[in-house]
Amino acid sequence: MTKRIALVRGSRRVYLVSAGAVRDLRGVQSVTLTWGPIPGFSVTLTSAPYEYLWSIAGATTIQSNIPFSILARNHWGNEMSISRVCYLDTTPTQDVFLDCH
Repeated sequence: MTKRIALVRGSRRVYLVSAGAVRDLRGVQSVTLTWGPIPGFSVTLTSAPYEYLWSIAGATTIQSNIPFSILARNHWGNEMSISRVCYLDTTPTQDVFLDCH
């Protein structure tokens, strides 16, 4: 399986979380995006594009490093995963790409 580095872009309390390009010669069965723990989500996607529009509930300012992971599974059951830590700051009003490392 191959995949491009994940992208997280948005502002304030709405972010587009993308697994990027996920490919496998045996076919991609699913991609799970997990962000959290708080605020958090976990969503399993079964078709491209492998992305999720994340709306963060509440009004409290968040300025913290938060773990993020992608788990891709092919039709044979093989899995590949990556994990990153992304700095989330809910104060910017213009779209930004989050710093994930």
